[in-house]
Amino acid sequence: MDRRLIRYLLVFQLFSFPLWAQFENTMQLAPDQQSPRASIESISWLPGAWIGEGLGGYCDEVWSIPKAGSMLGTFRLIQDDKLLFSEFMEITESDGTILLRLKHFGSDFIGWEAKDKHVTFQLVKITEDAAYFDGLTYKRTGENAMEVYVVIDGEHGSSEERFSYQRAD
Repeated sequence: MDRRLIRYLLVFQLFSFPLWAQFENTMQLAPDQQSPRASIESISWLPGAWIGEGLGGYCDEVWSIPKAGSMLGTFRLIQDDKLLFSEFMEITESDGTILLRLKHFGSDFIGWEAKDKHVTFQLVKITEDAAYFDGLTYKRTGENAMEVYVVIDGEHGSSEERFSYQRAD
């Protein structure tokens, strides 16, 4: 397997609670904790096109409007004018709350997760301007600005990575 692909596969492996506890912008759902009640309308500020930077490259995310209890999104990371990877995402209502699911794809559009698998982020906390999923935070920082934080495992240990976006609409 390509070393770059292995590196990015490792980057998105989430860590356990003791490692996450050191980060200030992400949260983790405790083993006995339930996700708070929330609906898809709780993040009605998210739909649209967002452009920015993260992981040393150009990033963009596009989110659909809430409909039928779900929103669909895409993400891509470009470095040196080359697509490194992309994601297909869904925020959906489930059991009185919301959760985020995603699948990663390499530049060859081959999925990283098995055909019937995906990464799931459970909701930890919701506010008017932020959704704190387990290890992943979406935070509106202005009318047309957003930051996304994710806890990742890189080659040199765990870190909380920041993605800074501006609305592109």
